[in-house]
Amino acid sequence: MSDGAHRDSARTDRPPRPSERRRRLDPTATAVWAGAASAAISVAFNVLSIQAEGLTGTELERIKNLAIILAIPAFGVTTAILWARLSRSPTRITALVDAPPTHRPRPTTLLFITALALNLLGACSGMVALFQPQLLDVFDPPCEDPIELTVAVPQEGAAGFTDVVAEFADDQLDEHGCRTVSVTALPLSWQEVEDAFADDWQGRMRLSLGIRPDVWIAESAAQIDYAGSLMDDDAPLAGEPVPIGTTPLVLAVPQDIESLHTAAETAFASLMQPDDNAVVRADPEQSLTALYHLSWLYELNANDADIEEAITSGLESNGIGKVGDTALLCQLYHRDAATTAVLTTERAVAVYNEEEMGSDCSQTDRPDTQLDALYPIEDVHLDYSALHLGWPDPEGADPAVEADRDRAAEDFIDWLTAPDGQASLADTGIRTDAAETLLARAGGVNTDAAQEAHVLDSGALPGLEARFSEARMPVQVLLAVDNSAAMSQAVGTGQAEDGEDRTLADVALAGAQAALDEFEDDDEFGVWSFPTGEGDPEPDRLLEIGPADEVHRTQAVTTLAALTPEGDTPLYHTIAEGVSVLEGADDERTQPVMVVITGGEDDDPAHDTGVEALTARLNEAGVRLYVVTVAGATCETTGLDEVAEASLGRCESVQAGSLEATFAGVFDEIWGGDDA
Repeated sequence: MSDGAHRDSARTDRPPRPSERRRRLDPTATAVWAGAASAAISVAFNVLSIQAEGLTGTELERIKNLAIILAIPAFGVTTAILWARLSRSPTRITALVDAPPTHRPRPTTLLFITALALNLLGACSGMVALFQPQLLDVFDPPCEDPIELTVAVPQEGAAGFTDVVAEFADDQLDEHGCRTVSVTALPLSWQEVEDAFADDWQGRMRLSLGIRPDVWIAESAAQIDYAGSLMDDDAPLAGEPVPIGTTPLVLAVPQDIESLHTAAETAFASLMQPDDNAVVRADPEQSLTALYHLSWLYELNANDADIEEAITSGLESNGIGKVGDTALLCQLYHRDAATTAVLTTERAVAVYNEEEMGSDCSQTDRPDTQLDALYPIEDVHLDYSALHLGWPDPEGADPAVEADRDRAAEDFIDWLTAPDGQASLADTGIRTDAAETLLARAGGVNTDAAQEAHVLDSGALPGLEARFSEARMPVQVLLAVDNSAAMSQAVGTGQAEDGEDRTLADVALAGAQAALDEFEDDDEFGVWSFPTGEGDPEPDRLLEIGPADEVHRTQAVTTLAALTPEGDTPLYHTIAEGVSVLEGADDERTQPVMVVITGGEDDDPAHDTGVEALTARLNEAGVRLYVVTVAGATCETTGLDEVAEASLGRCESVQAGSLEATFAGVFDEIWGGDDA
């Protein structure tokens, strides 16, 4: 062999240099690592699609599709490499696996194996993404729809009772961790309880409150009995109430006023005297707590009317209108009423002092003025009771579902009396059988007091309402009805008596007529409309203020029925004029009130009365303003929410269909009692 041939043979047979070997492996390595990167991203997208929260269905579907697409290169590379390796030398793979422990694969081999593993993982990721719904059904079966349960809870302390309801729902899980019961809390004021059950939870109250509750946590067993007496058919309340806890009534006095730290009866008598201290109480029309307080207040050596006058004076001096018990305490908190005592419950004092009012009141810290509870000798308690309401099944309802709902309701009541439920209720501040309670750590209360619980009979409630109605201060009401062109707007609530489409003016007339029936013999009222007519922006004084006798009422109805809507809306000017008239009455034994119903915003070009001036005027006038706005007008757009609040009244924006019901509620608040 020649030297040249020998050199050619040597050049051909020598092993390739490392650089040459790397160049030959580059295309394969590149493909492997590209597939590995694609696989890693596919796995990430797949995990995201399984664990993600808050994404829409479309977004999840896109993520899953990306995981599948990115898995395709990984699958292709893995298949190609395995095929190439096995077809060329199947023993290479097995030799690597079966190598003795002393054998250490080269770094390039380890990297290749790692990349291959990532590609295999990516291929698997694509399969998981492709069959994700089926796999989830196997390993994480979907939850069935839970049973829907509605629980009526007291408005007073609603935040705490809502937490109790939620805690029960959180405990209702099956073996897969699925919730079996979904519970909604429905807070109800005393007034709403009366109205709802008197209406058999039908009509306007059904529209206002929504679905009928399955369970009722009532503030007392007497409340349940009384609600049943209001119904045409009391079958839904025929069950036996289950006692779940109590709280005594108290007179809560500021800790820093030492002179008031005496017997509750003595302290209240002192608070009735005209000095720097005041006493307040919720509206008995809205709060069962306030109504129960009458059972011992009206037995004191004082006139009922004098008691109510002292309480009204205390509310006015603190700038507080007629509200429920929780709202009353919240307003005292934000006003830091350091010289004001409040008639409330032990439960309310505990949550107030411990900054535990929750969503009922935005407490940012413990109150600067802590309250101490004084316990009246009568030891009157609210005896909280739970009742499974036996409503007939809705038409077309599934009997099996309703049976499950009934079982869930019974389970909830059983839970309330069990240790877990009692502990949860104790966190709301009521007395239960639980060992650890909010009362044990709260300041200002004495759980050793009022041990002999005195609960009222349902027969006592109508009598207390009647006495309160008699004791209240008579009212002097000026009713001002918008008669501008805005009131000619048709509403979808039926037809008027003449067969024409019903207008806002027709609805206002019906609401005013219903209100006139609420007056007592010692009340007085007058009626205005505004404007007087086209081109005359002054209010039309249809009926001067006079006794609320039958003659006066008939004249009012006849006069209102003859109105024809026209002209602009001198809203602010009419209110200012009405306040001046009521101020001029100067009768300390009556409550001056102006009630306005309007369907339009102020567009009076003849007067420059503005919201700021009107607010300042009512803030000093001593006249309470109630406004009902309908149609396009709202309390916010007219600015009347601020104006009414300054007068300790309120403004309500309603739809035309619920105007009459709202009118009834406004006048219930004005009189603050039931004419039963």
